[in-house]
Amino acid sequence: MKQPSPNVHADKLHVMPSGRAVIGVSHSWAKEVDRALNSILDASPDLRHVAIQVPKAEGDVRRLFHSADGLTWRQVHLREFGARRFDIAAIVRGAKELDGDPAFYGSLTEANLRLRQIAGDMVAPRDLLGRVLATAPGSLAGWVDARLRPILDHAGVLYVEGATNEKARNGRRLALVTIERLIRHLRCALQPDDVFLPPQDDQFGSMLENAFKTFVIRRHVPFITNAHDMFVIFGKVTAGRRKELAKGVWADAARMPRDARFDTVYGALLRQAEGHPIYGDDDYRRLEALLAADLEAGYRVVRLDGHLFIRSDNRWRPARLAPVSGEASWERGVIVSRNFGRVIVPPFIRDGEIVPGYTRNGPGEGLSEPRSEPVTMRCLDRPLHDANLHWIHAYHAWETARG
Repeated sequence: MKQPSPNVHADKLHVMPSGRAVIGVSHSWAKEVDRALNSILDASPDLRHVAIQVPKAEGDVRRLFHSADGLTWRQVHLREFGARRFDIAAIVRGAKELDGDPAFYGSLTEANLRLRQIAGDMVAPRDLLGRVLATAPGSLAGWVDARLRPILDHAGVLYVEGATNEKARNGRRLALVTIERLIRHLRCALQPDDVFLPPQDDQFGSMLENAFKTFVIRRHVPFITNAHDMFVIFGKVTAGRRKELAKGVWADAARMPRDARFDTVYGALLRQAEGHPIYGDDDYRRLEALLAADLEAGYRVVRLDGHLFIRSDNRWRPARLAPVSGEASWERGVIVSRNFGRVIVPPFIRDGEIVPGYTRNGPGEGLSEPRSEPVTMRCLDRPLHDANLHWIHAYHAWETARG
């Protein structure tokens, strides 16, 4: 096999009017390289690996150039790094993602070239993800988002469809917005606990590629405990496994074990979302205004469209409603609370007499903490003639989760 001709310009250094130096090419090439660098670096000054079209007798060719400091640029002969095939276009795509990132060295080594090629392949159309989605992601963040989105969507379906009736499902659809906002907030606000930096030596193969993908996932989804989930989501995964993955990512966001009950997981997410505005948030303010008006009128227990709220500790909190043997009588009766129970037994009619309601804890919650003195509370059952009342359910679920 014919050996490639040696580069007669290998050690030639050309100082250009821009102040940059170009090494390893003829003077005419150096001028073309410097002209290209002027436009490339003006838009992306942190780039240290660039591909430049240079003139040659048999036609223009693309060559890779590298700089450690942005001032001195040398042509890279990829054959010097052995038999492994390097793709200049992929390296340059990856360089746009990694160059200037302090987590990655800018030195010219086989490992660093390989990392940039892996990154370039991840955002290239020929990547597996590109074939699955028809369009490839434009960045490493997009590569992560495209893998995370179907997992979060599946978790959202499980959450909404887990409701017992259509009104509750509509309420959960609104509450889901709060959970999604929280997850986006966590992705931006948290820092990964232990991002594994891919090795900078010359070890290659699937180990380096998987380590790099794990690094990217952990950086963009810092709360995730098993980055491998992002690898398998597009594979042949059973319905049960897909459900586990979806619930597991929500559990990670809630900082709970992956085998925790799903209702406790989304309850924890809703509690953690305190301070994050709920879906809008005109509906939330509207509910606050309704309850404030009822409190001013002397009511401390209000039933809104079937959802019960009680005024306690200077805030409105939801309460569970216990069934009664007779007919509940909200407006004619009162509730006499002798403890801080979380369940309300409404006033009801028995044998023609109104029996006051009371508070107690639910099964398995133990004894209610007693009040120093009983509190008598007037009740209001407010009918609402609004076709869109799902926000009440969403708020009720949110506040119930907060406890």
